[in-house]
Amino acid sequence: MNVTGPIRYIVTNDADCVALIGTRIYAGIIPQNTAYPAALITIVGNLPNPTKSGTSDVDNVQVQIDAYGYDYDVVAQIDEAVRNAIDGYRGDIVLGADTVAVDGVRYEQTRQTFDSTDDLWRFSSDYVFRMLRDGSADGGGGTDNTVDGIFTYVAGETMSSGRAVIIDGGEAFYFQPSDPTHAGRLFGITTSGATIGGNITIQVMGEITDAAYTFSPDLPVYVRADGELFNTPGASGLVQIVGASTGTDKLLISIGLTIAR
Repeated sequence: MNVTGPIRYIVTNDADCVALIGTRIYAGIIPQNTAYPAALITIVGNLPNPTKSGTSDVDNVQVQIDAYGYDYDVVAQIDEAVRNAIDGYRGDIVLGADTVAVDGVRYEQTRQTFDSTDDLWRFSSDYVFRMLRDGSADGGGGTDNTVDGIFTYVAGETMSSGRAVIIDGGEAFYFQPSDPTHAGRLFGITTSGATIGGNITIQVMGEITDAAYTFSPDLPVYVRADGELFNTPGASGLVQIVGASTGTDKLLISIGLTIAR
């Protein structure tokens, strides 16, 4: 049973995890040019529980989740946030047309390593996911979950829709290429407007349509001042790709590595 979908759902719908890694949690391999910090899911094994009929209605899936980053303290925070999100999780998760029943998650151990070649810290934590092959876990995860990748935060400034933002102190602010502290912190794209102190919705994955966009199709999309999006980067400051244009008014979010210049 593939548990990568449920894991990505749990992590990308946890505010603490998203504040640290956004949606940068991958299965099998971390894509080239991914911005760090990031996380990786590896399925280690599957221990079924056979019944008298010879079949198993429960799988105990062994999973390793690695947190990677250049800063030790940040990687430690990611590892802890992921553990807090998934350890003991129980409930039904809706993934498109399928409902996946997680009957419990058990944390086992964590190992720490440092790659001197790439200057990357790595925290590797092991978990066992008890997955029901048929039926409902009937637990705390609920049955109304949907994978939409949209979050609500308090606006730290007056904001418009269709802009790139970071999260700082639990509030949303425009991504500013002129601010070097924003490197690697792009969170997502606003899908609503708000005045300071109001609620703002932010999409972190999938496709966005915004009538204000004037993209050329099938090209990279970059962030400029005040989080505005264009097919070319600004003349100075950070270079941040947020995704690709799939139409003149459409963006497919795929947050890339921040380049300083």
